[in-house]
Amino acid sequence: MVQSAKFLALHSFRAGTGRSSLIANFAALLAAEGKRVAIVDTCLRAGNVGARFGFDADDVPCSFHSYYADQCELWQAAYPVSAESDTPLSGRIYLVPAQATAEQTEQIRQDGYDPNRLASGLNDLVDHLELDTVLFDLDSGIDVSTMSLIALADALLVLMRHDKREYQGTSIIIELARQLEVSEVFLLMNEVPPTFDNAEFEAKVADLYRCPVVGILPYADEMATLGHSTIFALRYPEHPNTHIMRAALRDIFANAPSE
Repeated sequence: MVQSAKFLALHSFRAGTGRSSLIANFAALLAAEGKRVAIVDTCLRAGNVGARFGFDADDVPCSFHSYYADQCELWQAAYPVSAESDTPLSGRIYLVPAQATAEQTEQIRQDGYDPNRLASGLNDLVDHLELDTVLFDLDSGIDVSTMSLIALADALLVLMRHDKREYQGTSIIIELARQLEVSEVFLLMNEVPPTFDNAEFEAKVADLYRCPVVGILPYADEMATLGHSTIFALRYPEHPNTHIMRAALRDIFANAPSE
C-alpha cells in the first residue's frame, strides 16, 4: 500500500507473551521522539492495550470493527490517549479500539478482512491524523483474519518467549509472512531467563528462523509487577529493557518512509 507512514504489525503465536504491553511501550517511545502514532487494535478477543493508557473502550461510538461494518470512517474511531510521564510527550498517540460483535467475529474468522477496504481506511487514517507510524495489535494464533492484516503491513514483528510450545508456531507465522511477501520480518524474545547468554541465544534464534532478532528482553521484576495502566518505558526510562526496546525500534524503523 502507498502511504507516508510505516505500518508495523505485532503478532505472537500464543497469548500472554506481553504483546499489548510491548505495543504500548513502542507507541510511548515513538511519541517521546515527537512521532504521531496510531495503535489499531484488531483483536477479536478482548484486547487490553487501551488499559495501558487508562482508556475504556466499552462505551465509545466508533471502533475498528464498527468501521468495518460501514458505521463510521476509520479516522473517526481514533481516540487521542495519554500516558503518565515525568516529561510531556512531544508526539501524539491515538488508539483505534477493537469492538467486534459475536456475528462479526464469526464472519471475520471465516472470511478474513477485505484488503481493499482496510487499505482505504488506513490511508485515510494516516492522512487525517498526519501519522508517522501505525501499529497493529493482532490476535494471537494463525487464521485468515490475522493473515489478511499481516499482508497489509510494511513490517511484521513476531514476539515470542523461550517456550517450546511457541517455537513451531512462530516458524509457521514467519513462513506465512514470507509467502505474503511482507517486506521485513523481525523477532523479539520476551521474558528470557536472565541467566542466558543473550548474544549466543540471539545468534541461535536468528539462525533458526533466518530473520533478524531486534531484541532479547530479559525477565524483569519491575515489568512483571507494574500495573496495566502504566507504561514501563516511561516509568523506567533508563532501565536496560527500555534501552533494548529503543534499540529494537531503531532497527525496525531504519527503513521507514522519508518525510
